[in-house]
Amino acid sequence: MAASGLKGVVHYFVDVAHQKPLPLPAKMGVPVVAVVAEGDYVTVMTVRNLKDAKGNPYTTTWFDTWRFVDGKADEHWDPQQLPGPPAPGPSAAASAK
Repeated sequence: MAASGLKGVVHYFVDVAHQKPLPLPAKMGVPVVAVVAEGDYVTVMTVRNLKDAKGNPYTTTWFDTWRFVDGKADEHWDPQQLPGPPAPGPSAAASAK
């Protein structure tokens, strides 16, 4: 969903996704299952603990794959997770108080 190039990626994460850069240790707060590098592609697999639409927990392996050109990330792919439980409505939030 981000435009190509450094400017497009920075714009997406800072202006669209409203992410702030974090120190590297904070970014790697999940267990790494594997790192695979083959040709121009690098894939990092990590553990994800999520909940399905019914609120049941499940564990999956998340991946991020990058294709590098001239030492720079040129393309990126990651999977889609199962739909999560619905967000609590206003009545649920009010009754919790």
